Amino acid sequence: MRTLGNALLAIAATALIAFPFCYHLTTRGSWRKSVMGWHLMSFMGVLGLVMTFAILNFAIELPEWVRPLTWFLVGAVAWWRLILLFVVQHRDDAPRKHRDQTPL
Repeated sequence: MRTLGNALLAIAATALIAFPFCYHLTTRGSWRKSVMGWHLMSFMGVLGLVMTFAILNFAIELPEWVRPLTWFLVGAVAWWRLILLFVVQHRDDAPRKHRDQTPL
């Protein structure tokens, strides 16, 4: 079971580590133009960092500061995601002017 867990960790880590590079290349860097692009890149990058540290922890003894820093980054990105959720929701509540909503 432990071997299966390690294999699944490696598979997940590969995707999470590859995502920021692939996202940057496929968008040609245009992800930087939107807050959601920044968030997606940050979120996936932090998850990739967590997975990288998990894998490294099998091979070497990591410094004590690595674990708190990693969880701080996860928490920061999670709170950012929560704030974005409410900002985007309330932005959609604002009245919009559409061309097809002209008074009769």
